[in-house]
Amino acid sequence: MIVAALFGAVLAAFACYFFSPQSAFCADNHTETEAEEYMQKQQYAAAAELYSQLLIDDTDNVHLLFNYGTSLSFVNQLTHAVEILSKCSLVLEKKLAAKDDSIEAELLAHVYNNLSKCYISLAEYDNAVASCEKGLKRFNNLSWLYYNLGEALLLKNDPKNALPNFQKAIALDPSDISANIKIVECHYASENYAEAGKILVELSKFYPENSEILFNLGSVYYKQNKVDEAIKIWKSIAEREPESKFGKISKNWLLELKVTVDTTAKLLAETVECRLMNFLFVKPHNFYVAKANETQDNSIYMLSTHIYDESSKNTAEISLSISAQTLAEPQDYKQFAKNWQNNQAANGQNFELIAEKEMTAGRNSKPAMMWEYSAIYNGVNIKGATIAFLNKNYAVLIWLNATPATFPKVVESFYSLTDSFDDIK
Repeated sequence: MIVAALFGAVLAAFACYFFSPQSAFCADNHTETEAEEYMQKQQYAAAAELYSQLLIDDTDNVHLLFNYGTSLSFVNQLTHAVEILSKCSLVLEKKLAAKDDSIEAELLAHVYNNLSKCYISLAEYDNAVASCEKGLKRFNNLSWLYYNLGEALLLKNDPKNALPNFQKAIALDPSDISANIKIVECHYASENYAEAGKILVELSKFYPENSEILFNLGSVYYKQNKVDEAIKIWKSIAEREPESKFGKISKNWLLELKVTVDTTAKLLAETVECRLMNFLFVKPHNFYVAKANETQDNSIYMLSTHIYDESSKNTAEISLSISAQTLAEPQDYKQFAKNWQNNQAANGQNFELIAEKEMTAGRNSKPAMMWEYSAIYNGVNIKGATIAFLNKNYAVLIWLNATPATFPKVVESFYSLTDSFDDIK
């Protein structure tokens, strides 16, 4: 059995994209700007409320209709979303029939894309297929339309015709992991296990820590009667991340195969040493080391855990990491901290500094700067904390990335790891 893709699902579901109309109309510009900010911050219920108010005085504004329908879809008001997006499509079709406009044609393709995903969520697969086909007639360069068309066909038990659409999605967006995994699902459904395995092996080279890819590779191996290889993969996932979705499924499947799994060792607190740069820290008991790379100039340790997020009703992966890098020349720790803070802001959206203070770090009480922040990275709402300090001739960063709902549950692990940092005696 292939478990459906999780990573990239939000990106494939709806365009994380909204239109900001430039034309003047009878509406409160301040309210419109506020609605756009809510969309950017992924506060879709608040955005929907404001867009509904704006549409009272401007009922056929396609940009407002698109944003309103999209925000409704994100708060799972799917039937209402279909109603609004359908109205938006009719208004646009009428305008384009009177006069061609490439910008509005692209907007219409996005409307049909979001409509298709609503129909998929409502299990109306024929309507989803029709919406995608209409969208592709207007704008055939949108990877999401091909993805959703493939997904609707796959859900209609038509993997043969779904496959080329996922391939077209990847041709337009080679970084789409989710489309790659959907191709694997097509091959799996067609019992073409050799081709599915080939793709997963290649993906695992680029994403060696992606449990979804590894788990599905184990499933393919099992279908090919490579039971020992499947067990090896599933056991590594179950022991490495016992609380994640794939860790739990792997453990259950291994129990059915009468294979024991010991998860206790992975969740114990332990001292981790970097002898090349002569420092150590204590890994919090509820984290595992997902990746470690040690050199004399640059060492990084990436720790992970999985916690159920009540707000999203899904398991969130929490990242807690240490990075140490040799300095080419002496620096002030405040300057180093500010440079990193600016880097975080530049690489995300809606970066907001929540708190900032000077403190000490580690058992040797080095002067440090710590800050908490919120931002959107790769379409995901993040709440995090970072501490920066200098130790001997190198700079140290310790940072935590969590979701807003899980942050309070893991911030103590961030502080405990920071307090444990020390030189190897």
